[in-house]
Amino acid sequence: MSQKLGKHLVEKNVVSADQIRAANENAVLHGGTLAESLFELGFIDDAALAKFISSDLDVGFVSDDLLGLIDPEMIQIIPADIADELHVMPIEFSNGVLEIAVSDPFDQRIA
Repeated sequence: MSQKLGKHLVEKNVVSADQIRAANENAVLHGGTLAESLFELGFIDDAALAKFISSDLDVGFVSDDLLGLIDPEMIQIIPADIADELHVMPIEFSNGVLEIAVSDPFDQRIA
């Protein structure tokens, strides 16, 4: 995830600036994203981060429980290799608009 996310997490006192620095160093040394490093180092769990992002960006939050209820035909809308690469999942298609769940709303590849 982006540095913008790290800044927001610190501003909202979810994690400290030192924790962001440590997570960034971990991401550089071992690969992966800021979020993955925050998880690995135990600074935040994925549900807390997802809820924070949802609230901060004023977008919906889809829990793991709700993901399990998605119509299997809906999942076929996005080819599996693209969904895996971009970490996205189609949620609903209505009136010509596809609503998707994303793991990283800061990912510039998703528009």
